[in-house]
Amino acid sequence: GPEVDREPPPLSRNTTGAAGDPDWYRVTLTAGQTYTCWTNGAQDPTDTLLRLRDSSGGVIVTNDDGGQAVLSHITVTATTSGTYFVDVSGFSSSVTGSYSLFASNGLWN
Repeated sequence: GPEVDREPPPLSRNTTGAAGDPDWYRVTLTAGQTYTCWTNGAQDPTDTLLRLRDSSGGVIVTNDDGGQAVLSHITVTATTSGTYFVDVSGFSSSVTGSYSLFASNGLWN
């Protein structure tokens, strides 16, 4: 399975392509709560792809350019309490670079 990073963002990480080595973050969501996470970058931001996955790794929602410029942004209301994963990769296999990942509502606590 994917390597899971338990350190709380914001983190500067290298991204690889969607078919490469995305960075995964384990999170715990509470049913009925709304959470937002987004990527940020330097002056020349990395074109990120952001996904929220269920406890089995199934994709719940994906966002490419929902943030500023080529950055990603997801807002979701959890329907079930439990473990989920957020993963960040480059938009394509040719995209590499750094990013920071941020979240609202105590997602990294």
